[in-house]
Amino acid sequence: FITMFCALYDPKTSNFRYSNAGHNPPILFPANARSCVQLEIGGIPVGMFPDAEFHSDEFILKQNDLVVMFTDGVIEASDNSNVQFGFDRLCDVVNNNHDSEPDELAQTILSEVNNHAGISSPSDDITIVILKKL
Repeated sequence: FITMFCALYDPKTSNFRYSNAGHNPPILFPANARSCVQLEIGGIPVGMFPDAEFHSDEFILKQNDLVVMFTDGVIEASDNSNVQFGFDRLCDVVNNNHDSEPDELAQTILSEVNNHAGISSPSDDITIVILKKL
């Protein structure tokens, strides 16, 4: 089996349509409010059950909204006391750097994750993809 998140963004209509198969839910960061909303839709990993059904949802991205997609290595990165980086810390980092360009924001998140982990190297892959509506 495999987890995955799939999205289709239409730049003409600003429509963001997505489905999830057991992956971490991406996070929407609206530009007009320093908040974070998990794009939870449910779904089990692909290949677990032959008759599994997958649903989708959609919304309209507004100017300067961010969608942050990431692997579990980001939020599960642990320090020497086994404290995970976590969802709340990720939200704080993004909200504090919301006006950064997506590539800079991804580097900031990665730096914060590495700083949190300290001398302990991440035990999982770390991938970050950021979509910003201009």
